[in-house]
Amino acid sequence: MAEPTHFAYLDESYYTTEHEFGAISMLSFPVHIKLDLENKILPILTQITGEYKWANFKSNQYIECSKNIFDILFDFATRNLLRIDTIIWQTADPNYPRNQTNSGEKLSVLFYIRLRNTLSDMWGANTVWSIMVDEQREVNWDDVKDYLAYASAKAPAASLFGYKYGIDRLGIDPCKFSIKELTSIESHTEPFIQIADIFAGAAAYSHNESKKLIHWLDYYDPQHFKGGTWQPPLDFMGEDPVQFSRRERVRFNFIKYIQDCCKANKYQVSIHSKKGLHTFSRSSNINFFYSGCDKN
Repeated sequence: MAEPTHFAYLDESYYTTEHEFGAISMLSFPVHIKLDLENKILPILTQITGEYKWANFKSNQYIECSKNIFDILFDFATRNLLRIDTIIWQTADPNYPRNQTNSGEKLSVLFYIRLRNTLSDMWGANTVWSIMVDEQREVNWDDVKDYLAYASAKAPAASLFGYKYGIDRLGIDPCKFSIKELTSIESHTEPFIQIADIFAGAAAYSHNESKKLIHWLDYYDPQHFKGGTWQPPLDFMGEDPVQFSRRERVRFNFIKYIQDCCKANKYQVSIHSKKGLHTFSRSSNINFFYSGCDKN
């Protein structure tokens, strides 16, 4: 098989918890930009003690480093050199039944869907992929790779004589993509998996904490802070202010930063419409796809 033309890095967040929403995020880009990305991003990550992950996202240092990393990724995305694709699902959705007996199978399907859709539809035909995923013992990665190999074959072309399934089709109708390797590794050894964890965490968190997030966006936006003191807008006077922890404020600030950057580039990312991060066009290079039911 040919050498990889593209890399993909995936991680999930809030899957094994009691939270209502989980997410999988995938960072993908062509091979030739990896060194440039590493040279720009790795020095920023050295400023963070320990593994860079959403669970630790609760300090001003984290938000400043994360904004700087996002700016780099966003620059590549706007030049069509990088994608961040995230799927957010509702754990109570009947399409994803929640119980321990099928949890590994369910997660396998979600990883497969995220990979299939992005590899098939977003990067063009004849790509060769090296895929790295966070170590997840519940998932049978060999099965996922087999399913992807099946999904990569183009549908046979119709003709007057029916569908062409013969060997002659293979020479003129190549696969959409191929998988050189699909490897499960420990996230602390791979910075790009850690970055995928940040986006999966931010996406799921924006839905799990949507009520507080939207309240913060509407009333506690940093524009209302003057000299370090919160000054409520006039229409909020007289109401009891909701208290937010430092971790919540830091996380909300980063989520808003993602939304604002995407809106500035017409990526159509919204928080209010689906009560959490959601992109209206899946072809956007920064894509948050909410697959759950409508919320009250």
